[in-house]
Amino acid sequence: MVFDKNYQVRRLIAHSGSTLAATLAVQVSTFIILLLSAQVLSTEQFARLSLIVAVSMMSSAFFELGLNVTATKVFGESRDPGVFGVTMRIRLGLVLVALGCGAVFRGVAPVEFILGFTLGAVLNVWNGVRAEDQARQCFREFAKNSLLLAVVRLVVALPLLFVLQDAIWVAIGIYFLPVAVVLIVSSAWRRLFTKGSDELGVASVFAYAKYVYPNSLIFIALPYLPQLLIAESLPVAAGASYGLVIAFSGPVGLLIYSLRATLLPKLFGQNGSIEALLWSWRGFAILAIGWVFLMLFGISLSTALDVLYGAKFFNIGEVFLIYFASTSFAGVIGIYGLSVHTLGVPQLSLSVSVGRLVGLVIGLLIFHETLIEVVVVVSCVMVLGEMVLVVLLARRRRRVGL
Repeated sequence: MVFDKNYQVRRLIAHSGSTLAATLAVQVSTFIILLLSAQVLSTEQFARLSLIVAVSMMSSAFFELGLNVTATKVFGESRDPGVFGVTMRIRLGLVLVALGCGAVFRGVAPVEFILGFTLGAVLNVWNGVRAEDQARQCFREFAKNSLLLAVVRLVVALPLLFVLQDAIWVAIGIYFLPVAVVLIVSSAWRRLFTKGSDELGVASVFAYAKYVYPNSLIFIALPYLPQLLIAESLPVAAGASYGLVIAFSGPVGLLIYSLRATLLPKLFGQNGSIEALLWSWRGFAILAIGWVFLMLFGISLSTALDVLYGAKFFNIGEVFLIYFASTSFAGVIGIYGLSVHTLGVPQLSLSVSVGRLVGLVIGLLIFHETLIEVVVVVSCVMVLGEMVLVVLLARRRRRVGL
């Protein structure tokens, strides 16, 4: 049994590592293009590109509809590949919806918003392909598709950047063309024709997704809502500092995402022992040690920020360390929150998220005089929310005899 647990931990680390590396390759390709765009494009064109990218990211989250987690759960419990056909058809249908909305609002909304909105729907198709590879635990295919997208993105977008020097074409090179190539070259398009059981359909998929989707939207919004308040009520330097803190906290978010995305499909079917390991003292010790290493990394980043930006942004190192410590702790503890899907209680997570959102709003209405106050409120809401969810899940597990 010890050997089996050790083997499971090693496989989890290996799969999480490959997921992280592949995700990092995609992020790095985008970073390189944007970095060069800032040098090559005019200020006006780069501002347009930045707006398109921001709208695309928000649009992708809007169109996700909770399908990633839903497909993972349905396939993990039923092993019915038809769920991937259903979700793929929904995603492609949403691209048509985005195109229709763009046609309706053409001439009314800025072209950057229309294009970003449509490209976000396309990006959602790519995110769905990645999520389905992870749900099937085909991590080699996941890495291959991610590397393919990263390479095609560089090969296509960079010539468009240097030759045309136009924000719209660069955005198309970043999102639309690479996703189209991956869909054609990979086996993802075949999932359109995958048939499932008679009970499996759009209605059954959304029966679960209706809880997952608002929960994911709240989760994404929580760190960014304070930035709106900061921009309105605090000095410009405070807004810049908060943006810098979020940007430098990105690596831990990427790591936690990779671990969650790898772990979730392993919790279904015959893999109950993995969830039991997670909730054991051994699992707690592994997560605790992981958080200690994250904090060592965070302390190093905090020192670097003080050296690089301390003269320009007052207390940037202290603010960053408070935010990093709380968000990394919440991210690690949040791993236990995956059990809402094995227990079939996504509404429990949604209730806690709504509570966190309400708590954040109330807290910021009371404490918003300084940047540190805002960061402490955000930190407390994130940590307390995850701890409440863990307590509720622990009680639910005991109730069902786990």
